[in-house]
Amino acid sequence: MAENNPDLSQHIFYDALTEKDEKDGVLQGPLDLNKIEAFPKESQYYICGPAGFIAQQHKELIAKGVPGDAISFEEFGPQLLNLN
Repeated sequence: MAENNPDLSQHIFYDALTEKDEKDGVLQGPLDLNKIEAFPKESQYYICGPAGFIAQQHKELIAKGVPGDAISFEEFGPQLLNLN
């Protein structure tokens, strides 16, 4: 999708990178929002994962100035969070 839509950006993190991953701009390690340069305020943000992961990423996006109503999430497992 990102290849065909210039308004969509994705950031991929893997524990171990291949040469192709490195050429494709994949980042190494667990998701670290500090490794991502820009967080446009007019964008929409989508987080998928377990509750603890979502809560941490939501907190970090808010700290970076992203409005809460621009953040959506899908929880893996029973939905327990209500952050918006």
